[in-house]
This record gives sequence, C-alpha cells and structure tokens, in this order.
Amino acid sequence: MRNMLRHVKTLVQGLCIGSADVVPGVSGGTIAFIFGIYEELINSIKSFDIKFIRLVISGEIKEAAAHINMQFLFPLVSGIGLAIITLANVITFLIRYYPIFIWSFFFGLIVASVVIFFLKMHPLRIGRFLSFIAGGLFIWLIIGLSPAGTPDDRWFLFLSGSIASCAMILPGISGAFILVLLGKYQFILEALIGRDILTIIIFSAGALIGLLGFAKLLSKLLKKYYFIVTAFMGGVIAGSLRKIWPWKETIRTAVDRHGEVIPTLEKNIVPGLSQETIFALFFIIAGFFVMLFIDKIGSNKNIIKPE
Repeated sequence: MRNMLRHVKTLVQGLCIGSADVVPGVSGGTIAFIFGIYEELINSIKSFDIKFIRLVISGEIKEAAAHINMQFLFPLVSGIGLAIITLANVITFLIRYYPIFIWSFFFGLIVASVVIFFLKMHPLRIGRFLSFIAGGLFIWLIIGLSPAGTPDDRWFLFLSGSIASCAMILPGISGAFILVLLGKYQFILEALIGRDILTIIIFSAGALIGLLGFAKLLSKLLKKYYFIVTAFMGGVIAGSLRKIWPWKETIRTAVDRHGEVIPTLEKNIVPGLSQETIFALFFIIAGFFVMLFIDKIGSNKNIIKPE
C-alpha cells in the first residue's frame, strides 16, 4: 500500500512537470527542483549507460530496471507524457484567448519558487550568492533574444529536440521557450495535435540523445560543485520572471507559415488599473499559493543541503 501511494505521488509529480514543460517560459525542472526530486531525476536519467545496455542484452531485466531506478522513473515519465499529450490543446487554447491570466498564474508560481529557494538556501554565502546572480543574468540575457526563423528540415528538428531537452531538466529554462527561440514551438505543438508521427519520432530521438548527454554532465557538476551549481539554478529560476511577466507590448511581428501574425519581439510594460488587471493579480496570488502547496506536499529537504 505504501509503495502504491509513493507511485501515485510520483505520477502526480510527473503530471505537474509535464504541464509546466508545455508552456513556453515555464520549466518542468523548476517543479522537480521544488519537489525535491531533481537530483534523483538526474541520476536516474544518467543511468541509461553501457551497464544498463549490457544488463538488458544479457536478459537481466530486473537488475536493469533497478539500475535506472525504474520504480521512480516509470510513474514520473508516465505522468509527464500524459500531461504533454493531453494538455497540448488546452494550453494552446488558454494562451490564445486568456494569455494575461495564464502568464499571471505562472508568474505567481515562479515568484513562490524563488521565495522557497531562499528560505531553504542555508547558509547563504558570498560564492553561492554570486552564482545566484550569474544564473539570473544568464537567463535574463537569453530571454532577451528574438525568435529565429529556422528550417523545418529533419536534421534541425533533431537538433531542436536535443537542445530543448537540455532545458527541460534545467530549472528556470523552459524547453518550450527554447523551441520558441528556435522557431519550432508552434511546429512541434501542431505535430502533437495532428499526430504527425514522423516529426514526433525525429524530435523525440534528438530529445533523448540530448537528455542523456546533458544529464551525465549535470550529474558530474552537481557531485563536484553542488552548492555553486544549485545556487546558479536558483538564479536562473529568478531570471526567468522576465519572460513570464504577463503584460507585454509587441514591438515586432512576423507572419508564420500559416499566414498568422505572431510577435517576435516584445517588451514588458506596467499595466493600468482595470478589471482585467485585478483578475490577473488574483491569478498571481493563486499561483503563488499553489506553489507553496506543491512545496508542502513535496520534499522537506533543503534545496541547498547543509554541509
């Protein structure tokens, strides 16, 4: 019974991570970070190595499953996949017709994430603080880039999957937002909605390769420079607020391949007092408390481990 409850909890965590990964600007890695399962996730992903392949080839399936922590990965990945498949249409609809309310809700989520991070980051030392600032500046500058016009060729779809998958597991950087910068967010979303199997397979193959390679690198960095790397991630989460700010003014637009006008450059603005602004503030507060609730049902461990 206890194992069943743990699997259900991990499935729900996967649903939350997958839901975040669908939205440009929101990182599933941030949710995993707050849940306290981030390091376990990275270590599980990097376990897809030569030893795992050898165990599978030799028929030692039980040992292979234990090697990659399948009891954790299976419900988590199931939740992530379920969220991505089922929420593609919903997210597209909400972003198109209620953009300010959706971004307000996620803005509240990320503000709460930063508050939680600081409450758990003990002791706060100068090196960690500087790493935090560096992470914030890093993502702040990336977010300032304009989306690019890119080819729909298979090699670029593979490359896009590789790059986006790295961002999906890095707190603060949204894989969906990286796809926006690469000019492939709408393209991949339409492939999911239209069940374009070939596009999905090519993109997924690139994502798998990028994910495994980056997980190994990140695991080594966390093992050797845990405090500095984790503080940097916290800064990246804080810096991502630039992208998620709900009120924007479009400076430059472009026409996509379907003839629709889409914004390619926006700037954040301060809204005037209106009924819409009041509702948006309500969604910010709601997002803030939802993240506090997520943290409460997640891990009680410090994000920055005590030395």
